Amino acid sequence: MCLESVTLSKTCEGLHLINTITTFVSLSYITQNERLDKEVQIYSHD
Repeated sequence: MCLESVTLSKTCEGLHLINTITTFVSLSYITQNERLDKEVQIYSHD
């Protein structure tokens, strides 16, 4: 029983870590896209 709970908690920690990384990556990806959109707008204004 102890082993099972330890494995479960490790799995949960791993999933949480993956979720955090995924969220961080998608957030940085979105901000990069927003920057690109702004740059495109600046260029098109010229």
